Amino acid sequence: MWRNDEIIGQIEMRPHGSPPIGYVNLFYLIPAARGSGTAESLHEYAVSVFAGLGLEKLQLSVSPSNERAIGFLS
Repeated sequence: MWRNDEIIGQIEMRPHGSPPIGYVNLFYLIPAARGSGTAESLHEYAVSVFAGLGLEKLQLSVSPSNERAIGFLS
């Protein structure tokens, strides 16, 4: 994800498994972009892409020590 001429976030995702689900294997924002609503935009993008592929379930694994990510997913 870009803001002006700076990359501020990245998401990597793919269909996975059988039956396929949407798997997000990387979801990252630079510290300055956290809390700005950018995570919601990346999440909406992932949901939209996977919905366009006919996938209804998404999965993202989060480290138990990543409290901010766990809070976002809750």
